[in-house]
Formats: sequence, structure tokens, C-alpha cells
Amino acid sequence: MAGPHESIRVFAASRPSLRELWASRSGRFDRLHLISPSDAVAGESVTVRVQAWDEYERLHAIEGTPSLDSTDDDATVPGDVSFDGDGPSVGPGNPEAGFTTVEVMFSTTGVQYLTAEYRGERFVSNPVRVHDTEPDERTLWGIFTSTRRCRTGRGRRPTASRSLGR
Repeated sequence: MAGPHESIRVFAASRPSLRELWASRSGRFDRLHLISPSDAVAGESVTVRVQAWDEYERLHAIEGTPSLDSTDDDATVPGDVSFDGDGPSVGPGNPEAGFTTVEVMFSTTGVQYLTAEYRGERFVSNPVRVHDTEPDERTLWGIFTSTRRCRTGRGRRPTASRSLGR
């Protein structure tokens, strides 16, 4: 494991210049995220979060309105997304930038996706499993982590484990 001096040496060797730091204060649009529930019931609306991000992984104000669509031809989807101030405040002088929610209603069972188009680029949501009735179990996607403590001959040391969930 690297000591504190090694960390300082690595930071000093790769530190950004003041010009680079100043330029990164205002990133440019990089992508949209469409975050949907993993499960939905046909005919019932779900809330979808739409987020605009810059290249530095920050919420980003955008101009214009992305258009939305679905792989479910019979879904009720708002045609355009407006970032008009309905999201949480994300920064001084720039409230509500880069975040909004929309209501979507799927009609066809199976795995469906939402798509957004903005300035000629296409963005796709996570998969949504659409059911006839409320499912007994929910689908969770992602990496689940847990931390546990184990005793070694040298005292306590935390360990972490990861597993890919679906």
C-alpha cells in the first residue's frame, strides 16, 4: 500500500495546471442519462429522471429540449423534455440545471427502453421489465458492495466484497 509521501508525489507529478483548472470550471455537455425503474406495470405511469452531464461528471445546464421515445410503440411518452426548473438545485446561480423528471406509461409487456435524442446524439435508458401485474420481486441492476470486518493476527482490518447484481 502506498504511503502518504507516495500519494503526494503522484499528485504533484500529475497535477493540472491553473489554466486546466480554470477551464474545467465550466464543462460542456457530454451525455444524457435516462434513469427508469427496472420494473413497471403496463398501464401504470412511472417517474423517469432525465439528467444532463458534462465531461467532468457534473450535472450540466443545457439549451433546447431533448426528444423522448420508447421501444414500446404504444407507450405514453412526452415528446420533448424541458429542463424548466422542476429539479433540485445543483449550484449557485444555476438552480435546477441538468435535472428533471417525466412521467412515462408503458403498454406492452417485455423489456422496453426509453431513448432520447439531443443535438443528433441518441441516448438509451436502462432496461425496464414491463409486467401485466405488480411483480412479486423487483429487479435491481448494478454492483452491490458490502464491508465486513475480519480478525487477523495483526488486529482488525476491514475488507470489502463486490458482486454484480441482476
